[in-house]
Amino acid sequence: MARRSDHTREQLTELILEAGEKIIATKGLRELTVRQIGTAIGYSAGSVYNVFRNLDDLISHINARTLRALETKIAEVQETGDVHADAKSVLQVYSRFQAEHSKLWAANNVHAMRQDIEQAQIYDEALEAVVDCVVRIVSPGLPNRSDKEVRKSVRVLWASLLGIASVPASARFLKEGGYSVDLMAEDLVDHYLRGLIAEQDDQEPHR
Repeated sequence: MARRSDHTREQLTELILEAGEKIIATKGLRELTVRQIGTAIGYSAGSVYNVFRNLDDLISHINARTLRALETKIAEVQETGDVHADAKSVLQVYSRFQAEHSKLWAANNVHAMRQDIEQAQIYDEALEAVVDCVVRIVSPGLPNRSDKEVRKSVRVLWASLLGIASVPASARFLKEGGYSVDLMAEDLVDHYLRGLIAEQDDQEPHR
């Protein structure tokens, strides 16, 4: 087993995160243990705990990496000024990312909803960066909305989409209604934005 001096703290941190991310991506969050990570990188479990406070802290950091990866993808969307088109582009990126990284995304959702833990600061920062990215893209299409209002709307949609994502694709009410998770998400975003636009049409610009 490798000695702790074989890697710097920064290198060891990256090794741990990469190993944990790989375990979640292939086996799911429930299979993640500190012992497995230690074995994967050739270190003891104690070495992992020297870097992260506990398993929840480690998971929070892994989830932050997932959010940063999503942010990178969303940042590639070029805003057009048409809030419907831009929001649809963001939603497509979101849905594709969720499908391609299903186990990592599920880990993010499950862990983020827990009320018995405090997320690492790096997670909160990563989530805020995603919000910032979406706000930048949709703001031009909502010229009469303040930055604060747009950010609130993005957060509402984010929370709602997390709820939709938790619905099993095999759920009976989806099949019987001829719906899918993706269609529900599109419907939600479309109707929510139509409501925002209808409201702003009656308002004077106040940015």
